[in-house]
Amino acid sequence: MPLTALFGAIAAWFMPGLLLVVGLRLLTARQSDPALRTLPTAHVDGSNAVEVQRAVKVIAGWTWNVRSAPAHRERGQVGVVVVPQEQSEATEFDPRWPLKVSIADLENGKVKERLDRRDEIQVRRQLFRGLQKLFKRASEFKGPGGGGFWLAPHWWFLESMAREDADNPDESAPTLVGPPYHRVIPSRARQHAYAVLRATQVDMIFVEDGVTFKNLERVLRVITELFDVHGGRRRAEELHFRGLPKVKVMIHEYEPGNPFRSDIYPEVKFDDLSRVRVLHIFRDRGGHEERVEPPYDFSWTPAPALSE
Repeated sequence: MPLTALFGAIAAWFMPGLLLVVGLRLLTARQSDPALRTLPTAHVDGSNAVEVQRAVKVIAGWTWNVRSAPAHRERGQVGVVVVPQEQSEATEFDPRWPLKVSIADLENGKVKERLDRRDEIQVRRQLFRGLQKLFKRASEFKGPGGGGFWLAPHWWFLESMAREDADNPDESAPTLVGPPYHRVIPSRARQHAYAVLRATQVDMIFVEDGVTFKNLERVLRVITELFDVHGGRRRAEELHFRGLPKVKVMIHEYEPGNPFRSDIYPEVKFDDLSRVRVLHIFRDRGGHEERVEPPYDFSWTPAPALSE
């Protein structure tokens, strides 16, 4: 009984600290969840302080976060400079940024769509730069027998890239490699990746060794273009990636009884109980596609008219 009481007292003393650690861990995971939506931020500058404050109120009404001079514009913020109407570049085809706009342009809402698009372009650039850093660091973990990397920056429960070696007989989960996603990719860039990949129904991405980051970027840009054109209402299919040089893109829906099978491309390891839609990016091995001629329609063939 004295020993049991001692253990109970130790547990009672350590329990508050343990609960605090678990709570902080859950709070951190919640704040870095890519499924969340963080408002974009605009930075407003200008020579007229009164018009700058008017512009801040207008942009804030668009459900944007707004900062104004003299605060410094940080990376990822969309820059706006308030100028007289005759100096406005709100309707220019290729304006310089920060964008010069007038109060009238802001109040009639003409530039809101342009600012939204600018913010989207900036977070995509951050996403691609972060992925490039990840692949540069993860290349140090390549094995001699080949394999590939699992990529999924849009899931909160996956901390970093995972490595799968082809010559590894172990059936355990792939080994995490490289820095965590949240250290390399800004939170809003991961949120954008979540929106794009969920809309196109891509759950995981497998990148085979030998596929350069430039080729991976081409594949991702096809996905983002599909998202832009169809407004997130069409999922990615293999036909969308035809014509990309040096890579072969295959999409497989893993489910019980439907494993990935290919005589040309390596079979990646996956739990047979899983249900997931995976986009595979392999090195193009060639010689696996046959040209199929379209059927000829004889009904449109001209024929001589015979007179009686």
